[in-house]
Amino acid sequence: MPEKRPTLRDLKRELNLSLSTISLALKDNPKISEATRKRVRDTADRMGYVPDPRISNVMGYLKANRSENPGASLAFVTKYPEEVQLEKHPIYHNYLLGSRERARELGYNLEYFNMMREGLSGKRLTTVLESRGIEGIIVPPVYTIHDQLDIDFDKFASITFGYSFDAKNINRVSLDHFSAVLHSLEKMASKGHRRIGFVMDGMKERVQFRWKAAYLMFIDLYKDQYKIPPIEQKYTKEAFLNWFFEHKPTAILSQRVDWAEFLYEEGLLCGKDYGFASLSLDSAKVENAKLSCPKLASRFKDAAGLHQNSHYTGRYAVELLAQEIALNLRGFPRVPKVTLINGDWHDGPTLNTIESF
Repeated sequence: MPEKRPTLRDLKRELNLSLSTISLALKDNPKISEATRKRVRDTADRMGYVPDPRISNVMGYLKANRSENPGASLAFVTKYPEEVQLEKHPIYHNYLLGSRERARELGYNLEYFNMMREGLSGKRLTTVLESRGIEGIIVPPVYTIHDQLDIDFDKFASITFGYSFDAKNINRVSLDHFSAVLHSLEKMASKGHRRIGFVMDGMKERVQFRWKAAYLMFIDLYKDQYKIPPIEQKYTKEAFLNWFFEHKPTAILSQRVDWAEFLYEEGLLCGKDYGFASLSLDSAKVENAKLSCPKLASRFKDAAGLHQNSHYTGRYAVELLAQEIALNLRGFPRVPKVTLINGDWHDGPTLNTIESF
């Protein structure tokens, strides 16, 4: 007869601890002290305890399909002066739509909270979330860099998008910003462009300088490229035109297109006098709608550039959060995880080969 497999109850008798404490300790939950976690792990190793994956699967299924709590199970928490609207925040809005869609598919409801609009403090929101049986929190990029939500995250599983919410130990899912910029620049160079201007528009801290790092890597790898200094901060019309006419870029990489108005007033058209690639085709329609001249806007209708896959990113964030909930993990992990999502490149007439200009 094979030797009986040790169980959690065997560990309970050996350690004189509750089953819930042992279970959390084996999952390295930070709610349990490091000393207790080590004691439990050492005892489990000594006794030869290993979890039964079949039981874990059954418990996960039962938890995912429980019916006693039909209310919202996940929360999408913002602190914006306005709602996350498609016409103003296309990427963030796609995060929300993707999150809602995947939550529904997995049997969760997802409830939207705007702390600023609803006048909720972090302490009050924590109480509301607990009372509604919410187990996981999704935090989109914060409105102001380094903004804090002061929620008691120890009570919930949580995940955020990108890097602007700077809670050090929170799990993250993000566009691979470094690869996105490097790949975009390489695509532009493949069209023959050697004078590429990069307009960052004050995004460098929100992406933890990954855009600039990719640009510096690009000009180091491709020795035939002119080293045009990127525009890193918000710009005025005068500052942009001074930069453009001094460095004479043949193509511009940017997430916004408001500068196109300045060039149009100087008689320069996209696709004719300079090329353009967007770092966010998710935002392209919104950006184009802001251009005052229909002829100018038509030039950007089918822009070359990068789809950030923000809808998919929202879906995947829910999947990752559901895993944390299924493992009964709460609070910030001791070792946070960062999951990177690739963008998809789209060729468009705004980025013709250099011979076309």
